[in-house]
Amino acid sequence: QIFSKIMIAVDGSETSLRAAKYGLSIAKKYNSSLIVVHVIISDIGLFGPSLPTHIAALKEDAEEYLENMKKEAETENIQIVTQIIASTSIVNGLVEYASKEHIDLVVLGTKGKSSIKKLLLGSVASGMVTHSHCPVLVVR
Repeated sequence: QIFSKIMIAVDGSETSLRAAKYGLSIAKKYNSSLIVVHVIISDIGLFGPSLPTHIAALKEDAEEYLENMKKEAETENIQIVTQIIASTSIVNGLVEYASKEHIDLVVLGTKGKSSIKKLLLGSVASGMVTHSHCPVLVVR
């Protein structure tokens, strides 16, 4: 099977949610398992004994839209896993996770929440295209 494991990178932005819809449709077409990943930038790790308030808030926001993704996938009978990763770099976190999980396709938006609108391709999308071990679908 060409795409047995698909990873969608989301950050809650409009473009990442559009990318998620593409990822869901590809997963349905190829009967693929789906992993939806959100990366939180952190130097201290995500699940320490006491989460700083700002990281706890970011984690709570991520959990909310990951839960929505889970519900949407389940209505389409798509096997889905959601994951929140703590990393010092979004690109490194995504590349390492995709490699470790033997992902066959990464789907993400052109620009996330922090990208400048005038850029053609956001830094995360560009980094994934450059460093990923597998094909990357970048959605506008």
